[in-house]
Amino acid sequence: MKRTILLLLIFIGPVLITGLVGCEVCNTGPTRFTVGGYYLSLQKAGVNPSFPTQIGNVAPGDTVLARNLQIRLFGEEVFAALLSGGGSNLFACDPAIIPFDVIKRLSIVSDQPFSTDLPAGTNLTSVLTVEYGVRAAVDYFSQPNVPAQNYVFTILKAPATLAKHRFTVQVDLRNGKTFADTTMAVVIKP
Repeated sequence: MKRTILLLLIFIGPVLITGLVGCEVCNTGPTRFTVGGYYLSLQKAGVNPSFPTQIGNVAPGDTVLARNLQIRLFGEEVFAALLSGGGSNLFACDPAIIPFDVIKRLSIVSDQPFSTDLPAGTNLTSVLTVEYGVRAAVDYFSQPNVPAQNYVFTILKAPATLAKHRFTVQVDLRNGKTFADTTMAVVIKP
């Protein structure tokens, strides 16, 4: 009997704690998260002319029109209200929506020149947009208190010539952490 109760507490304990404590005690507002790292993904829009908003994956060596390429920066979220136990992870509150971290500096460079003004290794935020083309990335990331979260970048000004590009994104957070990742090579067609 004692063994059964002990096993139940080990495996069901986190669920009971979550149900008893809930979000009201641990956090009266939205759940918060910090970023444990960043990784990149290349996507392409316009894969289906009938559905222009549909996106698809880019494979290594693919050729993509500059206007259709999306550089997606994904943050690995570490939840503030994470509970662990019994070999499982549970969240005491709703999924995270507010990041703790703030981006101090962000750079996106290519291993190939974009133009005579933008040689290889130059920060490309001046020719990229963020928020699905709504704002120039250089303007957005020059603001104070930019949240460390996921971002989608699109090309505002295409490269001068057809070339195979590999992008490296470096994110410096205000807390001193730095993360960098490099994409696979993709041919960008102006």
